[in-house]
Amino acid sequence: MPADGGFEVYLRDLIRRDIDISGSEPTNLLSSRQRFSFAHEIAHTYYYKLSGSIPISDHVISNPVDLEDHCDRTAARILVPTALLRQEIKKKIGDPENIDEAFIRSAATSFRTSIPVMIERLSIVAPSNPFERCVVLVRRLEGDAQIRASYFGVGLLPILPRPRKNTRVSEWLADFPLPAIANREDSDWRVTRAGRLVSFMKRELGSGTDFLLQAQVATSQ
Repeated sequence: MPADGGFEVYLRDLIRRDIDISGSEPTNLLSSRQRFSFAHEIAHTYYYKLSGSIPISDHVISNPVDLEDHCDRTAARILVPTALLRQEIKKKIGDPENIDEAFIRSAATSFRTSIPVMIERLSIVAPSNPFERCVVLVRRLEGDAQIRASYFGVGLLPILPRPRKNTRVSEWLADFPLPAIANREDSDWRVTRAGRLVSFMKRELGSGTDFLLQAQVATSQ
């Protein structure tokens, strides 16, 4: 919120404390959710006039929904800078074509951010990969599951439609085996689509609600 001489940001926590942002961030001081909330609020400050003692909104973005969306995307960029993400790709896997579910999880841990944020940043930093692989973050929902985020290799387009955020898995792939969603264990299976063998790999995340689903063209029959 605007305050005399700047801004005050409040984060929900179990302990009341002040955070000094003048130095390096201590490890594990904030959770990934708190770090995103903090970055989101910092992004809001970009849309204020600073000419007076108390900042006032510049109303450049008048629609509140659009403003929140802009601040979400800016927060993701603050937490996962483009140059550092490219360095991480080169250091860990060499080339964006090697991005897979394991790298997404590893990179999210390295940048201390959530998997949805990491997938969004990868989709912006390396959006046109020709590889035949996609990684989808999925949340179980009422006997089905909902797509929360996806990193999609355009080489898959002749074989699989691009997954769309907030749609159900069964809408994305009508032949998706729904028992695989109910089974809360890691699993793998293969199907033939458009004459190509596609390998699916489901990896559970800690919540028990979300999982990562990787689909890629199998290298052999």
